[in-house]
Amino acid sequence: MSQMSVLNDTPDYPYQLKISLNDESFKKLNIPLPQVGQKMILSAVVTVVSVEQEKYQGDKISNEVELQIIAMDLKAQSQKPPEEVIY
Repeated sequence: MSQMSVLNDTPDYPYQLKISLNDESFKKLNIPLPQVGQKMILSAVVTVVSVEQEKYQGDKISNEVELQIIAMDLKAQSQKPPEEVIY
């Protein structure tokens, strides 16, 4: 169960699920600056740059994959309900 953030009413996701872009990133990827709170659709082409697996006592296994974004597109999310977009 995800917790709600104290700053707003959005779920609080792990840090690893956030993508931070700066001016250089926007310029290189040729994408516009979105508005705060705007819902966007993210499409990206990535290169897998590392795959790690750690084994711990008690048969616990932890996997980690590092991805390098090499191309990305951001589009405003449709205001239509999903069933109208699909059909």
